[in-house]
This record gives sequence, structure tokens and C-alpha cells, in this order.
Amino acid sequence: MNETLAFPTRALRSVWDLVVVGSRELTREVRRVSLIGEDLEGLDLRPGQQLVLTIPSDGSDPERRRYTIVGFDPEELRLELDVPIRGDAPAARWAKSATIGDAVVAEPPPIALVRPES
Repeated sequence: MNETLAFPTRALRSVWDLVVVGSRELTREVRRVSLIGEDLEGLDLRPGQQLVLTIPSDGSDPERRRYTIVGFDPEELRLELDVPIRGDAPAARWAKSATIGDAVVAEPPPIALVRPES
């Protein structure tokens, strides 16, 4: 008896188009990057939630890295991430060189709650 197990299809995850609006060194090993985007409208992010950034890479496939959201301002639609900058990894190079206006793509947390409209 041969049976095939059918797995439910996974919904496609949305992506956020974000823009760098600030980047500053917190310590010699960590840089705080601030990002804004209209896709953040109506989100109710919880402490400890993470997102996945698609980091541009030099001539190869982009790197995907997960970061915890350390701050979110719903009025400015701005979120903040702390990015380790040790070594010469693509994410560290990106965080060190990120300037205002740079675009970045992010996948939202698996459960990014949308506030009901009033």
C-alpha cells in the first residue's frame, strides 16, 4: 500500500520595502540601523519579534539574516535593529556602510499583527 502524504501549502510571505534613515555605532561591535517604510503602517509589533533582511552582497547572491526588532515607532513608521559588525561578513559590511536613503528588503515577523481600523 503506497500512500502519498499531502502537506498543506504555505502562504507566501510578504516583503517590506524599507529605507535606511539612520545608522550609528552603539559599541565597537554593534551598529543600530533605523528603517522606515509605508509597509509598516498599522503594525503592532511585540517585544522580541524578528524580521529577515535581504542583505546586498558583493557580486554573489544576497545574504538573508534574522534580526530582533529593538524599537518601533508607529507614528514615524520606523523600526530599529541592532546589527553585529564584527568581522567582514556581508551583513557587517552592509551595516557599516548603510547610509540614509539606501533601500533594503525585509520579511516581516511570522506574526506581525495589524491593528484593526478605528
